[in-house]
Amino acid sequence: MALSNFFGVAWARVEIAGMRIEGAVRPGLRKELEAIKDEREREPLFKALVDEIYECGKADSATRVLEIGTIIDPVDMRE
Repeated sequence: MALSNFFGVAWARVEIAGMRIEGAVRPGLRKELEAIKDEREREPLFKALVDEIYECGKADSATRVLEIGTIIDPVDMRE
């Protein structure tokens, strides 16, 4: 069995996602978006979905799920 030490840190403004969030929403939630025929009505839903996923990818949210030990402020790194 292999053992390893891992300590992950992230800057406070990091966005953690597998790809650009906007690019992930369109194919990932296509059925929900296509259910709205009018483009002007679809765009607010798209923006709301992007905002919701963006919140999940922020450092303070992602540290609860991923192996990130702490969030650091870049200012603290300069000291």
